[in-house]
Amino acid sequence: MQQFARVERTRRASSAALAVKIGALMGCLLIPNWVHASVTELAEKLRGLLGQVPKPPGSTGQDKERRLLLNGQVFHVVTGHSERSVRETLEFYRLKLEDQAKAPTLGLRTLGFHQISEESGFLLLVDPLSQSALKAVAAQEELFTSAGPLRMVTAVRRAHGADYLFAWTDEPLRVEALSPSDDLDAPGRDVPGVPRPIGSVRGLSLFEPAAGYGLITYQLPGSPESSLRAARDALRSAGFQEDPDLRTATADRDNPLTQLLSGKQSVLVKARARRSSGSQVTYLWRTQ
Repeated sequence: MQQFARVERTRRASSAALAVKIGALMGCLLIPNWVHASVTELAEKLRGLLGQVPKPPGSTGQDKERRLLLNGQVFHVVTGHSERSVRETLEFYRLKLEDQAKAPTLGLRTLGFHQISEESGFLLLVDPLSQSALKAVAAQEELFTSAGPLRMVTAVRRAHGADYLFAWTDEPLRVEALSPSDDLDAPGRDVPGVPRPIGSVRGLSLFEPAAGYGLITYQLPGSPESSLRAARDALRSAGFQEDPDLRTATADRDNPLTQLLSGKQSVLVKARARRSSGSQVTYLWRTQ
């Protein structure tokens, strides 16, 4: 059985931190909320190096592939439920992904990282494209995610089984897609015709084009209340109208939010204080 290659010690802390960040971000996609209520029935054939999407034993349902744009990078995503435990589900995928990896046919080894408990867990596997890509990791010039396409699975205990999410990329993961600068916009885009708060910096851009939704976050220097007001003013200037019922129902919340509508578009806007300083405004955008 092929084992995950060990990432060099001097890079392990950075690689592990990035792995945890990817796991946490992808794990959020398993949380049911209005953004994911409309799961796309994307019918296009699976692309990339994987062939057929593996389905774990005990699977009672697996959605078709979804295509997400995370800070400009394409992620293919499949979600489902298995009657097996979190550990068993992730172990199935670990063995299957190692077996499907292209690296061994090139005389190379896969790179991987995992974190598993009885309640939740995730695993990452990078399928290196070349010896030079591995050398760049060994020389501390690049993180392990840059060596080749990423395969990731995250699972959360649910009832007597586990909900799981399987995600992969066709290209090496760009570090700036997950760790953008605090002073510059993250890669990706805003929603056309949906203005951001004046003076803000984009921190996250997540879209599912086929389903017609997006999640975009912006950083501002002021309080949550002033940041929400800046977002509301920007949207109103573009013809959006505030939903007065939602504003009244959430008036006493610690994290203020509001919803604005324009034609078939709706934008749920939420503001919260950042741990360091300033505030973060989140746009949950949807079109019918």
